[in-house]
Amino acid sequence: MTTQSVHLQITIPLVVLEKLESIAKASHRTLDEVVAESVDAVVPSRIVGLPADLFGELLGMMRYSDVALQSALQPVISLVEDRRLRELTRISKDSDLTEPEAEEQKRLLIKSQHSIIRRAQALAILKERGYSAFQQEDFEDKVELG
Repeated sequence: MTTQSVHLQITIPLVVLEKLESIAKASHRTLDEVVAESVDAVVPSRIVGLPADLFGELLGMMRYSDVALQSALQPVISLVEDRRLRELTRISKDSDLTEPEAEEQKRLLIKSQHSIIRRAQALAILKERGYSAFQQEDFEDKVELG
């Protein structure tokens, strides 16, 4: 499978160019390859079924400050909502949910999935900006066992 390429002339800050050239040299790749891979890693593909507002938010995250991106690593779904989602999922394995329960499960599942997608996008952007170490606790579910 061949990938089509186009020639594109853009203006970027010198400091960004220097970073890209450094990565290219260190990884024995061309500048074109590094730029293409960097953009591809950070710009989310239009996933089938992804709501337009979430897709727009993911694109907009590229303009976030590093501090804002680090904040975006925190789950949007609360611990209470996560517990409820787990409870509804457990109940649904044993019996049918009522209509209100099924709607609540669907709403919480969408919220949880969107939270994961946002967190992944923030992490990808931070990685491209040179951040490499995040504490494991930043990504662990803080769910009580038992």
